[in-house]
Amino acid sequence: VGSDGGFSDLSEIPDLSLNSLDVILSKGTLDEAMIHSMGFPIGRGHSETLMSVVLVSFYDFDLCVSDAAAGLNPNYRTTLSFPGIDMINDNNLWRVLETQGLRLELEAFQVGATAAAGGAVIGTSHISLSEVLQRSEDPNPTITGEAVFAVAGPSGDVSETVGSVRYKLRFRHPIVDHYDQWRLRKATQDL
Repeated sequence: VGSDGGFSDLSEIPDLSLNSLDVILSKGTLDEAMIHSMGFPIGRGHSETLMSVVLVSFYDFDLCVSDAAAGLNPNYRTTLSFPGIDMINDNNLWRVLETQGLRLELEAFQVGATAAAGGAVIGTSHISLSEVLQRSEDPNPTITGEAVFAVAGPSGDVSETVGSVRYKLRFRHPIVDHYDQWRLRKATQDL
């Protein structure tokens, strides 16, 4: 569990049955050899022509895209929000939080090309959200970590690391009580 640094008071959703998940993406690293092997010109004077974005998928929301960042040490400086999450009536939400989490894709492109026109997904990652479901001293913890992007190796059976990005995520309002209530309703229905 990390600090709340980077989160402002994003509590404008008055109905506590609705919530938002906020994801902050910050500093990343890209493996120079892997990027070069994918056909991107890397080397003296070329590393800053490499641009990348992080695409984040969650539940049934539209895909969110970070700001573009340059070079082998990109800093995305992006807050992505998934608003209007129904904490009371959406039974599928809890299964997603327990098992699926966030899916991230790292997309790279050269300066002058747009991500949509000239980008290529060069790695994927997953962030588990099960930690936000755990009861702790902090009723609304900020989860921090580093998402590692991998790509299938030449043989297809071993993943190779292509890069990483630091992240923080947090729901705007505590969710553990809602989760406990859902588990109780589910257990009662299963009887």
